[in-house]
Amino acid sequence: MIHSRSWIARTACALAPLALTLACGGGGGGGGQQETPGTLRTTRLEVTAGGLVRLPYATLAAAGLAEGSLRVAGLRLTAQGRTLPLATSHGDGATFAAGDALEFHAPVMDTAYTGTNVFWLSQAAGAAQATRGAAPGTGAAATVLEDVLHVEENHTLWGLTPGIPDADPWFWAKLTAPAAKDIPFTLPGLDESSIPSRLTVRIAGKSATGLSPDHHVQVTLNGTRVGDLTWTGTAVSAQELAVPAGVLAAGTNTLSLVLPGDTGASVDQVLLDAFEVRYGRPLAAVGGRLAFTLPAGASGPVRITGFPSADLRLLDVTDPAAPVALTGFTKVQDGATWTLTFQDASAATARACLAVAATSALAPAKVEGRTLGALRAATNGADWILVTPRAFLAAAEPLRAFRQAQGLRAVTVAVEDIYDEFGAGLPTPEAIKAFLAFARTGWVQPAPAYVLLLGDATYDYRDRMGTGKASQVPCHLSVTAQLGLTPDDNWYAALDGASELPVMRIGRLPAASAAQAAQIVAKLLAYEQGAAPPARALLVADNLDLAFEAMAGQAMNLIPGTVTKQRIDLDTYADYGLASADLVAAFNQGLCLTYYSGHGDVADWAGEMVLNNAKVPLLTNAGQLPFSVMLNCLNGWFAMPGSYSLAETLVASPAGGSVGAFASSGLSYTWEQALLQGRLLPLLFRADRPTLGEACTLARIQAYQDGASLDLVRTFTLIGDPALRPKLPQ
Repeated sequence: MIHSRSWIARTACALAPLALTLACGGGGGGGGQQETPGTLRTTRLEVTAGGLVRLPYATLAAAGLAEGSLRVAGLRLTAQGRTLPLATSHGDGATFAAGDALEFHAPVMDTAYTGTNVFWLSQAAGAAQATRGAAPGTGAAATVLEDVLHVEENHTLWGLTPGIPDADPWFWAKLTAPAAKDIPFTLPGLDESSIPSRLTVRIAGKSATGLSPDHHVQVTLNGTRVGDLTWTGTAVSAQELAVPAGVLAAGTNTLSLVLPGDTGASVDQVLLDAFEVRYGRPLAAVGGRLAFTLPAGASGPVRITGFPSADLRLLDVTDPAAPVALTGFTKVQDGATWTLTFQDASAATARACLAVAATSALAPAKVEGRTLGALRAATNGADWILVTPRAFLAAAEPLRAFRQAQGLRAVTVAVEDIYDEFGAGLPTPEAIKAFLAFARTGWVQPAPAYVLLLGDATYDYRDRMGTGKASQVPCHLSVTAQLGLTPDDNWYAALDGASELPVMRIGRLPAASAAQAAQIVAKLLAYEQGAAPPARALLVADNLDLAFEAMAGQAMNLIPGTVTKQRIDLDTYADYGLASADLVAAFNQGLCLTYYSGHGDVADWAGEMVLNNAKVPLLTNAGQLPFSVMLNCLNGWFAMPGSYSLAETLVASPAGGSVGAFASSGLSYTWEQALLQGRLLPLLFRADRPTLGEACTLARIQAYQDGASLDLVRTFTLIGDPALRPKLPQ
């Protein structure tokens, strides 16, 4: 991919279409007085690339979003809260009516969350397109300028990237010496007569051995060695290398990187980030467009060839959100194409420019009418909020209705509506947190107590890894001491200033589709409406560390005597397959609680995998579901691309498993897990039967007050509905 770098059914009020009816004065198609003012409904536009965008009036009219003749001065285009300038193809430069098109420049959107920019068009005072004269003077015109080809792909995330969360943690590829990687790329044109070529490869060191240097990369272009990169530790190498004339070619080229493994270091591991080629580019349009940079001090004429038509636009896009139209340029036909010549001596600094034929302008990928404001209505109120994709709302409705019948003010909210109202249309965790903060203080009191996120999450928000798992309701990644970037739903509930302690009770349920969401909702409702499971608890302790059995022993004492307790201590088994069989049998006999203390990974208990995702289908205890407490590492990592954590798999399993799970999305220590269980287990069995959200939230806060780290508060996650009351004996 070639791009510019960057990092990063029922609601409380029913949405109803609203056609704005503001009158627009001014002239019509011929410059005369309008007899019937036009109307425009607020319109949401999605654009998937940067450049000149053309929006025909017919597109809006066909969708029922525009009617009559409009004045461009009465139209406002915004993106992320900033008003952008609009132009029209109409001859008078002021009218937008049948046969016309609006034009605007779309800045590139390239963040961790999305590559699609969102624009809002409404009927209000807007911004006119600024212009500047650029008529060519005399003298020879430049036909070659220096260009920079930036080539970058993002396929692997390093959660411990130095400088996170501000640094970009996404990289192209991980290479461990000895290794080699060939990367083809294309130069759209090349002229080395006056501009020497240079190459910069940006690579981060991932290993650090103490030797200096401990990284060595040989760099070759089209079979010619152009340099060697050596550096030390986790620093970034971004050395510029001279490229001899004749090495690069117009068209296809190949960059080769070789790690010979000759530094003497025990390991030489690096992360390729991106590379740039600086080269002389002939000024010829490709696909009717050319983006280029005028160097500082450039004052003579510039000539660009290869446009398919004479209807041309020339913009100074140095500030992408405030482009200036350059006027007065000349254009001449050269066979089947057109050539543009201009001169712009307005500034001493470099200027980014875009020349494009109107017929080659971008079209919005999506055009939709919207009515905003429903989620900000002061009449809204809720105790329990479920956030899910619009496509899952119907599946969530039975759970919402059940909570309502229990006496809670229960609402479901489409995450897309949250993005539109609190994130300017962009799918970010910040939008969801802003919505929850607004609901807490701006809705009818008492403030919402519970929030349930229904839908899959992945730290690979844009599916750069190609796993196919969608970010249905995104996670927030916080920086933890041991793991770096870590999924953290607690961040959504930490709404009291700078404090990271939660003020709402939050939970999450996985769902890849509406059908899976409906199945999980049905499982929860069957538990709520059915008989209590047997008063039996299973406590499993890992081997290799006596602390695990000690913790399980302490847990035994915290569970009331009304509960029958079964222990599975792995160090008492010579055959771990038998331990696994005993564990499965205990589940299938019916349990009210399961407990595990030990080592773990995302999808398993213990190195022997006595329970893992592959064994969950063996659990056929539907109708006798326990709540699962997992005091280990990573069982709650709910944001894996292409797969699920053990906590999610247990809760999502249709044949059995668990009704909810409390597990860590990160790494933690046994001593603070002991503090957590000392608070959690008494709360779960308290006589007033607190909800899962109440017990899990208060336990984390109390454990922190007892001395546990904030990382424990951030990472221990409830996979389940926080308003569910577990059926545990007192």
